[in-house]
Amino acid sequence: MLTTIVVQSVSTIRGTCHYEYTEDIFADVYCQFRDTLSNTDVVLIVGYSFGDKGINNVLTEWLYSDPTHSIIIVHPDPENLIKVRARTAIRKAYSFIPTKFHMIPKRVESLNWIDIETVLENL
Repeated sequence: MLTTIVVQSVSTIRGTCHYEYTEDIFADVYCQFRDTLSNTDVVLIVGYSFGDKGINNVLTEWLYSDPTHSIIIVHPDPENLIKVRARTAIRKAYSFIPTKFHMIPKRVESLNWIDIETVLENL
């Protein structure tokens, strides 16, 4: 099952780090994120730069937990995003299990459903 999860990290919203996932509404959103991931095999990521440690840790735990789990990344330069800009957990996951990362090297404005279907068919 493909799940699209909108990720707006706490650090982006409030300029803080992942420990605030235990406070207020952020705890609910964080738990919902984890629950949603537990019921999906493929996550489509558009517009997230892998800069939040808490979100990255959840994503990497999820990737390692099942051989069928995969991430589709839509970004104009996805290799650079993963190898240079992403935080350590994502870079390491990519180096250990690159077959779980599927890239669509496009800007979101030029993305269409056929691009996504093509990747899904090859999983």
